[in-house]
Amino acid sequence: MKPTVVLGLLLLLGGCTEAEGPSPRALTARDSALAEALATLMLADARAETTRADADSLRAEAYALTAARYGLDSATLHATLARLARDPASAEPVFRLAADRLDLERRGLVP
Repeated sequence: MKPTVVLGLLLLLGGCTEAEGPSPRALTARDSALAEALATLMLADARAETTRADADSLRAEAYALTAARYGLDSATLHATLARLARDPASAEPVFRLAADRLDLERRGLVP
């Protein structure tokens, strides 16, 4: 997943929140796994960009890790992202959780 696509989704979702309205739905274990998988993929893209390492190899590694760790293969991940793109209210908490995970990573608080 390219960083520009992910950043675009995050910016889009940031503008989709309502000032008032129903409380966000509770996150499921599947949502948490998806957020962790997204963070892993975003970190792989960032690593490729900053180190000039082969992006395809790093993405393949990240997809293999997300499949093994979270049970999300690339087809399932892409289908889930497509579903979330059609439902910003459901997507927002997932992407917020992924952003929080990346912030912890940036601050060195993830083992």
